[in-house]
Amino acid sequence: MDHDIQTLKAAIDSLVDAGPLVPADAESIVDLYRQFNRLEAVLSEATAAFDASEDWALDGAKTSSAWLTRRCRMPTSHARRVVRRGRELRFLPEFARAWSKGDVTSAHVDTMAAAHNKATEAALDRDEKVLCDQATTLDFARFSTAIDYWRQFADPDGAEDQDEKRRASRDVYLEQSFNGRFQRVSATTSANFSDGVI
Repeated sequence: MDHDIQTLKAAIDSLVDAGPLVPADAESIVDLYRQFNRLEAVLSEATAAFDASEDWALDGAKTSSAWLTRRCRMPTSHARRVVRRGRELRFLPEFARAWSKGDVTSAHVDTMAAAHNKATEAALDRDEKVLCDQATTLDFARFSTAIDYWRQFADPDGAEDQDEKRRASRDVYLEQSFNGRFQRVSATTSANFSDGVI
């Protein structure tokens, strides 16, 4: 085991052994979460390096996320998210730096990763510093709103498609079928039925 990981393990062991004596005042809670963010950033970068190395294939795994699912006993969806997050970090150097300092969280990184595509790439290169500054100063809800607005300018067609998908997922209701059972029906599906499309 690497010396740095052994040192980290010893530090965490110390906190675990302290049990209820671990500092739980407001300042300590904030600092604990900052250190958690920093550790998660390190773990994400290490996962990205492991993904790129393809060492996971030596165990017969088809993908790095499949390896993580089996060896680290995590849900497949979580493993895929961690791998994707690690891959996206190379496009988000400002967020990677801020995350390693504990100034942003994995949720901020995931929000930016979801906004990154070919259409937004040039705008992201230009605006990432400003967006990262907002991530470190705004509460998360306001940051998410700011990114939604940014996407509308950076990729108006993609933002419109995203809005349509969100609306479609909200426009769902229960409808009773001829045999008395209830089923979920979207407004789009209902309209298609009435138009004779389906």
